[in-house]
Amino acid sequence: MIRPALLLSLLTLPAIACPTLPDPVVSLLDSQHHDTLLLGEMHGTNEAPQAAYATICHQASKLDQPLIVGLELNAEDLDFGGDLNRLKAQIQASTDWQTVFDGRSSRALYQLLERLHPLVKSGEIQVVGFNYKHDPRDLRMAENLRPYLGQPIVIYSGNWHTQTVHGNRWAPDAKMMGAYLKGWGANTLSIRLYSGNGTAWFWEEDGQKVYTLTNRQSAPAGTLKPASQERGYHYIWHLGPVTASLPQLKPAEGN
Repeated sequence: MIRPALLLSLLTLPAIACPTLPDPVVSLLDSQHHDTLLLGEMHGTNEAPQAAYATICHQASKLDQPLIVGLELNAEDLDFGGDLNRLKAQIQASTDWQTVFDGRSSRALYQLLERLHPLVKSGEIQVVGFNYKHDPRDLRMAENLRPYLGQPIVIYSGNWHTQTVHGNRWAPDAKMMGAYLKGWGANTLSIRLYSGNGTAWFWEEDGQKVYTLTNRQSAPAGTLKPASQERGYHYIWHLGPVTASLPQLKPAEGN
């Protein structure tokens, strides 16, 4: 049952215009009966958070109850309750945003939080942080999300965690957050946001910096293809060429 306060806000606030999604993505989202949508990205691009926002906005616009939005951020550091100035101050003071430059503290992620703010204020979404820093990390992140299962939820994180089967050919014994959620009864739809050639900021053997992406399997931006079930994704959404998003609180030099 929709809460009276939420109903009032939905009736009195102007509708937020959502960015346009590719037609194949809209058709998929509107035809699939799922309650748990997993969006898995390569960290550190501008394009993936933009695709995530468009998806979240689209999903929220269809509901008469708040959409839960799970982000791979630390709930203990940040208050997602709707006070944007407080959230910005917490980001400025956050150790992770000051020191962990793996793409999850990028300008694009910061801008995503800013763009989600009106949806939080209107009651259309509830943002929750589910990150956990220590092993067994994927299990703990899944446990942080478990109380929300059964409600409409979009979970946006690194694509390792959004796989709905445990293990892969590189790490057969690996455990995946998405697989835990599926095992607990979540009706999952997992979409990998696939970055084409270009640049991305992330953390690899050579450190935290901008990396050039080459020889990536390419398809026009907006292309949606079925994925190999053994990888645990249901679909691959090709974003096309991508550009690096630098850390919000630190320039690229010196990292």
